[in-house]
Amino acid sequence: MKFANHFESFQSFIGIQDTELKTICGYFPMLNAEAILADMKSFNFFIKSMLDSGIYKAHKSPLIKIMEADIGYNELQQLCEILLVIPVTTASVERSFSTMNRVLTKTGKKCSQKP
Repeated sequence: MKFANHFESFQSFIGIQDTELKTICGYFPMLNAEAILADMKSFNFFIKSMLDSGIYKAHKSPLIKIMEADIGYNELQQLCEILLVIPVTTASVERSFSTMNRVLTKTGKKCSQKP
């Protein structure tokens, strides 16, 4: 999750270290770290020119621009897709199980509510 924070703004995205990226790619064998590094260097060059010209704002998220890119950045897009589907917490799942346990008994029948 700490790595995903780099995708919150263009400014933090530019600060991603190669070692951090390689560590994340180690957890996901389908990712090609070297190809993602190449995509990131190209995208960083593009971002810097857009920030300098004032087209992009430094505090905006780069995720949308990466995902909308229709040329190149395929490996970087794959990394972004993975980061977007990783749940931040499991609280919603835990709440669902708690609700289910209040509604159903261990035998699978609905609990009767007492007045």
